[in-house]
Formats: sequence, structure tokens, C-alpha cells
Amino acid sequence: MTRSTFKDEALGAFEGLCRRSHDAFDSVIAALSARAAAIGKASRPNDEQRAAARTEGWIALPTCPPSGLIDLAEA
Repeated sequence: MTRSTFKDEALGAFEGLCRRSHDAFDSVIAALSARAAAIGKASRPNDEQRAAARTEGWIALPTCPPSGLIDLAEA
């Protein structure tokens, strides 16, 4: 994901901070990736990748746009 991915997304009060700070932006990306994994909207290793993922680890990337990870009812 890049900052342009969020062009149409609402970062709310944190938008300015994310645009000024790579650390803040990285934190948002990590949180969205964790959210995607928690709700089943993240990439998973296929059969061919599974053995390596068990020993090397797997970085779960969202398989949907950021808006699909935010439940506005909970916000």
C-alpha cells in the first residue's frame, strides 16, 4: 500500500500525522494488515508456500481495500 491508496479513504484526525510521519503511516499499515488477518481478509500461503511459511513466517497482506477493513459502526 502507498499513501496514494488512501487518497479516497478517511484517515480521520490522523490523516495529517500520517502524511507528515512515515512511522505513523507504517503503524496504520501494520494495524490494517493485522485487522485483515483477524477478519479473514488477508493473503494466506498456498500449498506450495506453506512449508516455507511455517519456518520463515508469512506476511499477511490485505486482499481488500482499506475501507473493507474499517467497521464504521465500531468507530
